[in-house]
Amino acid sequence: MAILSGKHKGTTDVRVERDITVERPAEELFAFWRKLENLPLFMGSVDAVEWIDETRTLWKATTSDGKPLSWEAEILEEKANESIAWTSVKGSEVETSGSVHFTPAPGGRGTEVRLIVRFIPPPSERVIEWFWNLFGEEPAEQMRNDLRRFKQLMELGEIVRAR
Repeated sequence: MAILSGKHKGTTDVRVERDITVERPAEELFAFWRKLENLPLFMGSVDAVEWIDETRTLWKATTSDGKPLSWEAEILEEKANESIAWTSVKGSEVETSGSVHFTPAPGGRGTEVRLIVRFIPPPSERVIEWFWNLFGEEPAEQMRNDLRRFKQLMELGEIVRAR
């Protein structure tokens, strides 16, 4: 579900929220996600995440037209085995914030993983076109694909790719 969430600096930002059930315990999923350097394994638009200090990271990506892109992010809040919240630091090339939540699924069927991300494009740019130009996909579709790859990686130990 993608929600246009209003005006910010004269542009519309976007808030995307997606969830998926993964048949693994919350503790295991949280531990994997908390090692942010693991995220490029399933996030299609992220090339690398490097630690700067205990709460700040440098994210590296490549735009759909092959240009390098980077931004710093900081973990704002963390609840062990439950959630992680972050935001990009002031002055980053990409202005974003979000959170990931891990909740035991009903009936002992694994863990519900909910990912919420907000993107703010530069002033004068429309958010969907801006995001599409950067990463080659609409934000809700990209997040859906990322979560599907995360589920495969955690349940099967690999990401299944069709030829």
